[in-house]
Amino acid sequence: MSRGGADRDWVDPGGVDRGELDRDWGTDERRREHATMFAFGVPVRRVIALSIQESLIIGILGTLIGIGVGFLLLNWRMRHMDLPATLRVME
Repeated sequence: MSRGGADRDWVDPGGVDRGELDRDWGTDERRREHATMFAFGVPVRRVIALSIQESLIIGILGTLIGIGVGFLLLNWRMRHMDLPATLRVME
């Protein structure tokens, strides 16, 4: 039997095609990483801690990059905005 896709011949009792749910490669990759760590004897608590740390680092970096890019775009937009014409429209 194949691992998912259009040739999958069964449907979950809830009406959701399991092939659709299994297509998220990131989830599959994460499962394989966890299984490998468990096979090497890494405790569950450590695996969860690593996942939380990774998510925290990615979240902080994404936030900092987003704030920086947003600031640059706002600064650029304000320098190129015709403020007197904009204020006349708002009167």
